[in-house]
Amino acid sequence: MYSNRLITPIILLLASAGLFFGFIRGQYAKNLDLKKEVLVYQDALEKAKQLTTLRDGLVKKKEAIGKDNLEKLGKLMPDNVDTVRMVSDLNGIADNHGILVKTVKLANPQDAKVAGVADTTGTTGQAQTDFDKASLSFTLTTSYDKFSNFLTDLERSLRILDVTSIILKPVEKDSTLYDFTVNASTYWLK
Repeated sequence: MYSNRLITPIILLLASAGLFFGFIRGQYAKNLDLKKEVLVYQDALEKAKQLTTLRDGLVKKKEAIGKDNLEKLGKLMPDNVDTVRMVSDLNGIADNHGILVKTVKLANPQDAKVAGVADTTGTTGQAQTDFDKASLSFTLTTSYDKFSNFLTDLERSLRILDVTSIILKPVEKDSTLYDFTVNASTYWLK
């Protein structure tokens, strides 16, 4: 009988050790992995809450700007090269001065590079910017005074145009008129 008393605790001890190493230890490791995963999800949830707060703040700021001002900002720095609108703006400014824009040429925007802008592979070592540029040229015939007023209005317009050169040739038939060829650069957001 003494042996039953000794064997039963030994069997129970071995069974509990086997249960611990066989089942409980594996479940405990899975539980630790799940706790780590919960921490990752909690961190992601906290970041999502921060982003939602940031987005809501930006939406309020955008609403405070107003629709008219947003349209003006879109015209100032569009997100693409809108050649039709650009030509329309040039013609509108020219019409205000009784000038006819003869030709408008836009260089291929994909070939245009802004000074200091890295290529798409980033191998040039130059700083990247958030905008691209394209070159354009246009020709018009008018007097010097009207052209000067045209340039003043062009400067005051919302569209960003950097005039890089102006070439003028006198018109042979009229000594007060000149053919002006304007080379300029325009910009848009990437």
